[in-house]
Amino acid sequence: NDLASVKRFADRVADVDLLVLNAGIMALNKKELTVDGFEKQIGVNHFGHAYLTRLLRPKLEARGTMETPSRVVVVASTAHGFAAQEWSAESLDLDFKQVKY
Repeated sequence: NDLASVKRFADRVADVDLLVLNAGIMALNKKELTVDGFEKQIGVNHFGHAYLTRLLRPKLEARGTMETPSRVVVVASTAHGFAAQEWSAESLDLDFKQVKY
């Protein structure tokens, strides 16, 4: 729910050679924000994952070798297929300021 907790977790990780990122929340009943002010679903499922990967990258690189590289696996769903419209970069409203949540 906040990037500070992601940082605290990453600081506790000593070694890592495999990072699996699995979406954490979906289909909230009402608009909620993370502590950092992001819409909660994108903040938790995407920004949190990206930040964790960035923080753990040096540890992943340190553990990996040419023979056995470290890996980051991102697990996604097909939920985007339920969208009622085609989205473009120009029409994205990630903070739901224009579109009803």
